[in-house]
Amino acid sequence: MSFLKSLNRHMERNQAASKALLEQFDKSTITDMNDFNDGLWASINASSNKYYLLEIINNENTSLEFIVKILVKIGFSLEDSIRLMMTMHKEGRVILARAEEELLISLQEYLCTQAKAHDCYLATSVRVR
Repeated sequence: MSFLKSLNRHMERNQAASKALLEQFDKSTITDMNDFNDGLWASINASSNKYYLLEIINNENTSLEFIVKILVKIGFSLEDSIRLMMTMHKEGRVILARAEEELLISLQEYLCTQAKAHDCYLATSVRVR
């Protein structure tokens, strides 16, 4: 078998494996979490008062895969979810949103409820920026 033919087969197998891995992180296929209210993100984005922030804090116990999965579920792209997870892992925390306190508390409650349903503890904080 020629080198190019062998390389092509190897790439096809890698693409199939990558596709299978990425499908598990598609928002529509994450069925073990409650649906997220997209209107909440719209309200957060439309908020003119960005005085409060919501952050996820790395507690070293919650799997990084769970972090990526929940970020995808609430509407981040897979690439952004991985970037945010890596920032949290590297810096110890990551800011998810800035808005009015009530909106961020609603988002925090969703995140913590989903974590609890998966036997995880997700350390979050809503605070003045």
